[in-house]
Order: sequence, then C-alpha cells, then structure tokens
Amino acid sequence: MDLSNLTKEQLIDQLQKANQQIARLQLKSITKNEDYNQPLYTKAFLEEVINQIADPLFVKNEQHRWVLLNDAFCEFMGYERKELIAKTEYDFSPKEQADVFWAKDEEVLRTGKMNVNQETLDDAKGKTHTIITKKKLYVDMIGSKFIVGLIHDLTV
Repeated sequence: MDLSNLTKEQLIDQLQKANQQIARLQLKSITKNEDYNQPLYTKAFLEEVINQIADPLFVKNEQHRWVLLNDAFCEFMGYERKELIAKTEYDFSPKEQADVFWAKDEEVLRTGKMNVNQETLDDAKGKTHTIITKKKLYVDMIGSKFIVGLIHDLTV
C-alpha cells in the first residue's frame, strides 16, 4: 500500500487499524496456544479490551480533562473521541450538570475513596439520561492522580 499520498488523518486511521489487527492476532495466538502467562501489555491490546466494555468508561487527569475514553463513552456522549479528549464536562454539558460531576471528581481526588452517584447527563442530541457514575482514584508510579469512571445508563 502506498502511504505517501495519504493525509495525516488517513495515516493515523491506518495506524489505528493496524494496531487493532495486532491486538486481535495477539489474543488469537494466546488463546490458541493457551499461554496465559504471556504479558498482554501492548497499548493496542489494552485499547481493544477497553473498547469491548459495553458501558461508557473514562479516565480524567487532575485538571478534570478526559485522557482516555472507550468507544461506548464517545457513542453515549454523541461526539468523536478527538472532540472529547483533553476537554471537560463544561465543554459539553449544562453548567448545573458539570458542577455536580466536578464536585464528585474533587471528592475522589481529595479522599481517594470510590464515589457512586446518580446523576443526569444531557447527550449531544439534548436527550437527558439518568445515570449511575462510579469513580475511583488511580495514582500512577510518579504520583499523578487520575479518576477512572464507569457510567451505567438507567434511562429507558
């Protein structure tokens, strides 16, 4: 395949597809060989696994900016990942809703305790969802704090 005529976006898309294929091949290989002790820490494999989670999943940094999102989160919000990454709820939700999300994030960052909260969230189409959000603190090996969250939509 001649890649020289592709745009930056097309190259990124091709690279993401290749990474997904590598992850699938790794999973097939491990399943076929039943070598469950082999480490599965490739970024492509982990992204593929995260995207298989049916509920919306997000990770935010200490500035409340989304740094990792699964496909279900993007679909739920009604935006593409590139529109959401490095943004906050204030960029997409009414202030009243964003204030609640921000306060619960601060509580998790301050206390380190998991938070489970029932909330409302308006998606890109203006539909109001009743959700349960579960948030937990993750601190990496250099001390940076992240909020890992999972959303369950109760709306019928």
